[in-house]
Order: sequence, then C-alpha cells, then structure tokens
Amino acid sequence: MPRHAGPGGCRSRDDAECLSPLIVADQDRWLPYLHLATPRIFPRGHTIIQQGAFVSGVYHLTHGRVQYAILSPDGRLKVVALLEPGNVIGDGPTIIGRPCAFTVTAVTECEVHFFPAKVFHEILENDPAIIKSVCHSLARKLRALASQVSELTFLDARTRVARLIDTFSSQRAVMVDDRGHMLLDLDLTHTDIGHITGNDRVTVTKALGDLEDLGCIEIGKRSIRIRDRTSLARLAAPGRLY
Repeated sequence: MPRHAGPGGCRSRDDAECLSPLIVADQDRWLPYLHLATPRIFPRGHTIIQQGAFVSGVYHLTHGRVQYAILSPDGRLKVVALLEPGNVIGDGPTIIGRPCAFTVTAVTECEVHFFPAKVFHEILENDPAIIKSVCHSLARKLRALASQVSELTFLDARTRVARLIDTFSSQRAVMVDDRGHMLLDLDLTHTDIGHITGNDRVTVTKALGDLEDLGCIEIGKRSIRIRDRTSLARLAAPGRLY
C-alpha cells in the first residue's frame, strides 16, 4: 500500500488513524469492568444522546457503530465521528458536567454497557490505563473535528470526498484481486458521505463520478472499489484544489 502525504502529515496506514472520522479502539480496556455496567441494546437509528442534553454516565460500545453529529436548528446534519466497538460514548460531558455538544446515534444495532457517572469516576480514579484510554479517545475525537474544520475551510468538495475515501481505505479496505484493487469495507450511501464531508448528495455523486472517470475508483451498489490508490492519494493531498 503506497505511503502518501495526508492532512497534518499522515503518511502511513497507522498514521491515517489520527485524521479519520472512523475511530477504532486499539485495545478495549473496559472489558474487565463490564460487570459493573448495565447492558442495553439500541436499534439502528436510535438517538443515544441528544445534542444539548446532560448525561448521567457513559456508554461502552460493545458491538455496532455510532455516529457523533452536530445538528443545525433547521435540521441539517454534520457527522463529526464514527465510533466502533471498544470506544466509550459521553465521556467528555460526563467528565466536565456540561451538556453534550453532539447528537450520538446508532448507525447499526448497537450493544452498549452503561456506567453511571459515579462508577465511571471511581474507575478513572483507580486505573491509570483507563485514564490513558479516555484521554486517547477524547484526543481522537478532537483531532477528527479539527481535521474536518480544516478541510471544510481549505479544500473543495471533490478533494474532501477523495480524502475521505483515501483515509477510509487505510482502515477498511480489503484486497480483492491481484491487480491491487481494493474494496472499501464500509456501508456508506452518498448521503452518508455528504454528512461527513459537508456536501449535499448531488455534489457527492458528482465528485464520485469525477473520481471514477479519472480511474481512481469504481462505484457499485453501496460499495466503492479503489482501482488506483496512488492517483486517489494524489487527488486527496493537501493544497490541491480542484
């Protein structure tokens, strides 16, 4: 897989983690404490935490995927992060005792374990590894937000879409043939991509069509095949506005 420059200087598959809105837990430090939590199941589309609401504790995401999003008064949505199993939800507002800045929604059916704030703080006070894990989680969310602010300010629509696909391909792409083609292993609609990149659906469709015409990707039904990763990375590079 080619090493390429990305925003903020990321140049490898591991470094792509620092930019991606898809936040994957490297190691689940919470497993020994799940017996202290209450298990819950949330269906796809369920709002776990509402933007502006106070929370009474944190949720450990055991299975599934959730999104952190900002909602405008007129109903527009900007996805800031996608969290995968092993992450905790609501840690920031629980620590500072302030309302949640994001709406957290189940993208798939999710199994979570809920830790009341008192239990959460007791664990933090007694386990340095958990403190480090929470700090890492908060830093990743902040980095994802900062990266998106930078992209929305300085990059055009097609470059943002190319960058998202390129970043995701470092995390969720599988090789499908001996020609180096990769399939992006994420179930994303054009609307989903628009919510992440700050584009409307029509703009995303045009950007994907441009990338396909350039031979970088091949669009299937709810799938994206990366045909030329080097060219895709070049189009996603910072400072190149199209």
